[in-house]
Amino acid sequence: MTPSHPNKVESWLNILAAHSRPLKPRDGRRGTDIRLEDVVRLSAEHCERLADAKQENEFPFFAGSTIPNFRYFPTHLWEKQGPKQWARFRFLQACERLKISSDLWPKFPGLELPREQEFPYTTGDTLSIPPFHPLYESEAEWRQRAQQFFGRFLDMHAAKFRAWFKEELDKGTVTKVKTTRDTSPLDLRYEWAARRYCLREPYKTMCTVEWSADRIRKVVARTFTEIGLKGRK
Repeated sequence: MTPSHPNKVESWLNILAAHSRPLKPRDGRRGTDIRLEDVVRLSAEHCERLADAKQENEFPFFAGSTIPNFRYFPTHLWEKQGPKQWARFRFLQACERLKISSDLWPKFPGLELPREQEFPYTTGDTLSIPPFHPLYESEAEWRQRAQQFFGRFLDMHAAKFRAWFKEELDKGTVTKVKTTRDTSPLDLRYEWAARRYCLREPYKTMCTVEWSADRIRKVVARTFTEIGLKGRK
């Protein structure tokens, strides 16, 4: 089995961007744009690399993808692109790091690459720092006055942003992402889960002086729940 490739064009372009050099900008003077041909070429080269590495499972397909540190996430994308998908990506990244054969990986239909979500609030105002009056104030006094002015500017707009975002929360437009309180490293948690699920490795062989078999078993069970995997707990 090979990793499930997203079908959307933007996801494919994200993959190419992660594994290729940036394309040259459009030639505005000549009115030409050969970037489409570049994308076709890069796609062919990327597919060739995937095919060459398939047998040895050496090509890091998921390694180039990172998951933004979301505190909130758009509610309408929660199931399709939210925490469960992030957990699945981290699991497959762990499989790659451990060089587990892709034939042993679970199948995740409809898996999508993690992406940034745009939800910016802008001030709409131009900030003008108070002028410096060297005839009757020192540079230190001007700095203090300017910092106080900037602080008031931030306070005013922070209050607006807070009110706007509260409206979105009240409407259910965004959902708060729950954080997992666990002292074990994130990558290690998913590696334990990958070793258990794909290799059926006993917990007692994964334990160390720092991490007991019972602790690992509980972490793996919780990770399986996050991913949506059943069995082998």
